[in-house]
Amino acid sequence: MRLSPQQEINPSPFPLNVSQVQVPNGKYVKTGANVWSEYDASGKPTYKFRETNRDAWSVYLNDPSRNVQLQLDLHRKWVSYGEDGGPKRDLYRITSAKG
Repeated sequence: MRLSPQQEINPSPFPLNVSQVQVPNGKYVKTGANVWSEYDASGKPTYKFRETNRDAWSVYLNDPSRNVQLQLDLHRKWVSYGEDGGPKRDLYRITSAKG
């Protein structure tokens, strides 16, 4: 199957339009303007994050109450975790994403 020129440049609408990211033990859902919530596997909300940026591959989140930063890397399909602005490490494999 041949891709259109638009698909070759941007093969999916993500991360520009992503609003939900599924991981094996829960999900991250955009719940408002620049607000994301983390839900556990039972659907219980666990943490809230503020969206700080998006780029061609990722959505960046921050929880200032815990000084925790997440990167929802839709290119590599990993959620990466960092603290205090330090380096991030892969935490969860992204199993799906929705716009």
